[in-house]
Amino acid sequence: MKSEEMKQLLTIPGSREAVAEITRELLPNLAQNETQIRVSAAFIEPVLDTLMAGELPTVSQGSSEGGAFGEADLLALVLVPAVTSAISTIIIQLGLTAAATFWQKRTREMEVVLQAEVKNVIRSVNPNLNDREVNRLTKKVVGGVWDYLSRRQQLANTLLEEIDEGLTRADLAELRRKIGEYFNESELKGLCFDIGIDYEDFSMGTKQDKVREVLAYCLRHGRVSDLRTACRRDKPSVSW
Repeated sequence: MKSEEMKQLLTIPGSREAVAEITRELLPNLAQNETQIRVSAAFIEPVLDTLMAGELPTVSQGSSEGGAFGEADLLALVLVPAVTSAISTIIIQLGLTAAATFWQKRTREMEVVLQAEVKNVIRSVNPNLNDREVNRLTKKVVGGVWDYLSRRQQLANTLLEEIDEGLTRADLAELRRKIGEYFNESELKGLCFDIGIDYEDFSMGTKQDKVREVLAYCLRHGRVSDLRTACRRDKPSVSW
């Protein structure tokens, strides 16, 4: 999860508030005492400001091994990007569905992807944490985000609908299917180049994985219409 993607997420109405609220809910389960909870909470907004600036905060190598659990500011420093990454990943994974399918799409596969993304962000922010601490934080963040969205279904709907561009789930699924069917990987790379997307950002996985990620990227950045226009130009015989 890149800092730029986190920044994009935080511009969606309600998302910054959600990150702050989830982080505050997680603090009592991770902080060592009440004082640390209060002090950590004070660092949430400054860390959010850093993410909004397109930067990912990091802990210096000189910090203590268990910094995320021993120092209040470091606890918030790690939690806020991790929660932001979790919500961003959920939206990316659900970007090809209607908001109403939120519950149907909470699959084990998605949770594995979510855990991997959150774990990577935690390690990026604080490379000093040992595996046990990283796993503990990851489990708490993933569980906390799911619980929050479970209680706040309206928020989940809002976050998803903001990137839907008025297209139905069927429209998006059909667009994904046609791109996968009519474009080989070389043509897909050219398609991305034509609309100003760095194809190398989607270099992992199968062609279908890349098609899904390209479409998800376009959804997040309001580029689906540009994508469809480019598809019509490159494959005029196909109904887009």
